[in-house]
Order: sequence, then structure tokens, then C-alpha cells
Amino acid sequence: MGSTSKRLNLNEAAKKIKEIADSFGFQFEPNKKVYSMSVSEKQTLEILKVLFRGAELLILDEPTAVLTPQETRQLFKVLKNMRKAGKSIIIITHKLNEVMEISDRVTVLRKGQYIDTVLTKDTNENALTEMMVGKKIDLNIDRTTPKNPKPRLLINGLTKSS
Repeated sequence: MGSTSKRLNLNEAAKKIKEIADSFGFQFEPNKKVYSMSVSEKQTLEILKVLFRGAELLILDEPTAVLTPQETRQLFKVLKNMRKAGKSIIIITHKLNEVMEISDRVTVLRKGQYIDTVLTKDTNENALTEMMVGKKIDLNIDRTTPKNPKPRLLINGLTKSS
């Protein structure tokens, strides 16, 4: 009638986490305290937790929203390694340049309704934008040259000390 509980061997868990991190290219310190981690490290921790539990499918909602460009490049490198290892990854994002870089296939939803699924290699940002908005959109904004522009802020004699 009693439940059998198995204690987690922390050394074995740390070893397995390190193996998972190394196999996919994560940069992660297993013994670092969560409260001292950056946002990027916490995100890495969450991904590692599901991989530790054996997940084959990951769903990432706006994973690059809080990442620096360098952190985004690192995440994409890891995701590509995960894909090569047979993991399935669904990324929800509005950043079309990232969609074009990281995806194999794109499904567009507009106001919660399914619009279409296309192979990334067969589309481009303009076509995806049109599917997202529902009409042709010109992404190039023609700005007129201002007439009689006036300086808004002038700074003279600025110095910097360390």
C-alpha cells in the first residue's frame, strides 16, 4: 500500500545533465544556483529539464524574446543539434528572419485561424507576411526627406571620465 520513493542521486543527475548539455552544445553549469542565473541560463535549464525527462518534442513560445543576438545564435546552434539528434521542435514566433533561419516548415495562424503550412525553402518573408496579415504588404517604407530640419539636441564639450 505504501509508495516506493526513489531518492535522486544528485551526482548521477549532474552527470546526466552534463552529458545532455554537452551532446547538444549547451553551455551550462549544473551546480549553479538558479537565483544567480541569467534569463538565458534559466531558459537553458528549462530545456535541459525536459530533455532530462526524455522529451522528444519541445514547444518553445517566443524563445528569443529576451535573448541577446549572441544568446539567440547559441540557442539556434543547440536547436539545430537537437534536430539532427531526432528531436522535434515547435517554435512560436513573429520574427520572420528567425523563422527563415531555423525552421524546416512554417504554419501561419491569423487571429487563431489556420492559414497555411509551407516548406521554409519554398517561401520568403514577404509571402509569410502576406499570409500573416491577409493582404500584400510592402515591407519597404519610403520616408520623405524632411523639409527645413532643425537640430533637436546639440552637445558641446562633452567629456567622459572613467
